[in-house]
Amino acid sequence: MIFRSVHFTVRFIGRIILSPRASAITGWQGLFVWRRALFDKRTPTIAKGLFWFGVLWAVAGGLDRPLGWIVDVVLVVGPIWLAIKIVPLIVVSDAREAVARRSDSR
Repeated sequence: MIFRSVHFTVRFIGRIILSPRASAITGWQGLFVWRRALFDKRTPTIAKGLFWFGVLWAVAGGLDRPLGWIVDVVLVVGPIWLAIKIVPLIVVSDAREAVARRSDSR
């Protein structure tokens, strides 16, 4: 049961990272793209709130029992996935270009 939930979470997050809304840049640069996109003024406030809710729940939530793991998967992956879907594609593409320019200049 635990393996299935962990396996599902890894596959789900992998699909989010490889989706068209996600950055084509892999590794740490992909995280920088989403950081820049979330701090952009054009990003809706609800997307920022959902993202930070998922991140804070992951940091603060305890994995005490298997039921807690299922709840954590829903309350961490769900809001982050929804935040990624809410962010406009133009914001993500602008953030991707800015990160690419910055990495090329170094």
